[in-house]
Amino acid sequence: MVTANEREIIRELAKQVRERAEMPIMEERREKWFAHNDLKSTEPVVAVFPEGSWHEIIPANTLQCENEEAREMEWLLKARLFRADVIQDDIPTEITWEVQKIITDTG
Repeated sequence: MVTANEREIIRELAKQVRERAEMPIMEERREKWFAHNDLKSTEPVVAVFPEGSWHEIIPANTLQCENEEAREMEWLLKARLFRADVIQDDIPTEITWEVQKIITDTG
C-alpha cells in the first residue's frame, strides 16, 4: 500500500514533470516529431537511449519510496526529469501516464 508520504513524493515529481512538459521547447520538440513522422522534416531529430545505464543514472538506493509500485512510479518520473534536464535530446516530456492493463483468465 502506498503511504501518504510516498503519495506526496510522487505528486511532487509529477508536478515537476508537468512543468517540463508545458515548457515551449517541448511543444517545439513535439512539432519536430510530427514533421519527422510525416516525412516532412527539415532537420534530423535526435533520440538518446541510455539503455543499460539507467540504473546507474538513477540508482535504486536514491529512491525514497518503499512500496514496490510507488518506487517504480518514482523511478519512471525521475527518468523523465533526467531526460528533460540533462539529456535534452529531441524527445518531448509528456504529461500522460500509461497505465498497464491487467489480464486475468479464470480458465
